[in-house]
Amino acid sequence: PVYPPLQIRISNLDKFGTERISSIHDGPHRVLLGIRWPNLIKSQSFHLGPVCQTDLLPTFAEMLNVNLPDSAGEDSQSLFKILEGEHEFISVPMIHHSANDGFAIRQCKLKLILLHKKSSYEFYDLTADVKENKNITSGNTDLVVSLWNQFSEIIP
Repeated sequence: PVYPPLQIRISNLDKFGTERISSIHDGPHRVLLGIRWPNLIKSQSFHLGPVCQTDLLPTFAEMLNVNLPDSAGEDSQSLFKILEGEHEFISVPMIHHSANDGFAIRQCKLKLILLHKKSSYEFYDLTADVKENKNITSGNTDLVVSLWNQFSEIIP
């Protein structure tokens, strides 16, 4: 079959910091993702939340009406509803890994960074602190524990 042209545009947003791409912090990972597919993707549709490259596999599979095996894309979710213009979207937790063996889990606007073999933590509200300058672990124990438990289920 012949499919319509697909255009993806990616550009780095410098306002999120200047750390290296191997960093666990969001700065180097914040890029725009744009997809244009006439007659399938609603024009001017957008989503302000994070998406992950792993989400592209189930998204394109759904767009092309292709069934994926259970073992394909198990750590991802389709973004097709967003591309159709639906703005109610609940993101599954996103796991980050750095070159220095650090891990992080992001759930919507909250991000827990697990440092030094998971012995210390940093916790950020990315809506209020997009550059991750103010660690708000203190006073947010319930949220930290919740994200830690989610992380432990995904990465035992």
